[in-house]
Amino acid sequence: MKKIHSFCKRLALLFLIIAGILSNLEGFADTRRHGVLFYIMVFLLTFSGMVVGAVMPLFFKIMNFQVRAISLETGLRNASLSMTIALLIQDSMGDFHSSMFWVSGMFGLSMYVAGLIAIKIYPRILPIE
Repeated sequence: MKKIHSFCKRLALLFLIIAGILSNLEGFADTRRHGVLFYIMVFLLTFSGMVVGAVMPLFFKIMNFQVRAISLETGLRNASLSMTIALLIQDSMGDFHSSMFWVSGMFGLSMYVAGLIAIKIYPRILPIE
């Protein structure tokens, strides 16, 4: 029963990600406003947070399973909080054409990609004894 519940949560998350991407295809197509460099920088923000979150604990001789957790928590920040803040700022400014919400959404998507990559790489570079 627990496996079914976990599978349903993952399926719901995947559905939300796909629905979000499909409903915002025009934003992805707007290359003047959001070019390739934009997407690279958003991904690098996530990735650099994970690298710093992994390197710093290693200086203090923290165990690998804790380094993994710190790295994931540092790199995979709360995108929903940043999206909420962006909406509140846009609402108070009256500027609904701002890129703040879009950047937060792209950051949220890049977190999942970076997290999957990290989860696949960590067993090789940070083995748990």
